[in-house]
Amino acid sequence: MRDVFRWALPVICLGVILLLSGCVSVSESDYNAIKDELTTERGKVAELNQQLVTERALSQEARVESQRRIDEVTDNLTALQVDYENRLKAIIGGTEDSQLRNPTWSELKEFLENDDTDLLVYAEDKFDCTGFAITLRDRAWRYGLRSAYVEIRFLGAVGHALNAFQTVDHGLVYVDGVEIDAVAYVQVGQPYGTIPVNSVKSEFIDCDGSPAAFWGPLGRKTLHDVFSYDYYLQYQQRLNFYNDTVDTFNKAVDEYNRGGRTYSHDQLTKWQENILALGEDLGEDSYLPGEKVATIEIYWD
Repeated sequence: MRDVFRWALPVICLGVILLLSGCVSVSESDYNAIKDELTTERGKVAELNQQLVTERALSQEARVESQRRIDEVTDNLTALQVDYENRLKAIIGGTEDSQLRNPTWSELKEFLENDDTDLLVYAEDKFDCTGFAITLRDRAWRYGLRSAYVEIRFLGAVGHALNAFQTVDHGLVYVDGVEIDAVAYVQVGQPYGTIPVNSVKSEFIDCDGSPAAFWGPLGRKTLHDVFSYDYYLQYQQRLNFYNDTVDTFNKAVDEYNRGGRTYSHDQLTKWQENILALGEDLGEDSYLPGEKVATIEIYWD
């Protein structure tokens, strides 16, 4: 038997959020300038707060002065935040329409299956994640669905754009349409993750056993909250189990071909069938975790 089960796991490519030409009502340089200033002011607030906490030996007068400076910078930061959000709204536009409705998860899947935004070509500096997110939002509007443009920032300061839908039966669902339709799992302080839409399922093969015993009857597990971050963590565990099982199976096959009989031919055959079933259950395209999320900003139609 050949080793035919090793999965190549592409790490999701998250581009820096870049503005689309031809679709802005304020200049790109103005937007970038206010964004840079906002980042600088955030750093000042963090620095001053740290100074106030650590310098316990300061006199009362010095502490009051430090607090005054913090208040001053915080006020400036608040004003910049408002300005930043207004400029971003001007850039991404809006599609306000009282006729838009929130979909069910089934309706959202149908829309994504019929839409081909994910098939568009990614082009850095021209049509990156921002372009995908705006296009999907506008197409959802034409389909009659309410959606949101979402901007997230990672701890490393790099950003990413995606979409969100408030489903009537499963609550908030994040969607990443860059090159493949995927459910995104976004939680502040946790790595960004995605699972292909067709691989998100409430019932799946149980992977709680030992990889060395995966030749036995397959069990099933049910988890209804498929859009929670816990579900994504479980998916990663299943993916790791798959990789461990493939490695263990390949070693068992090598041993069998050298004359070892730890496992019978029938057990190895069943093991192979179960691995193939688990691979299909997980889906062909799966992504390892990305960077940790620092902030989430959602702009609804």
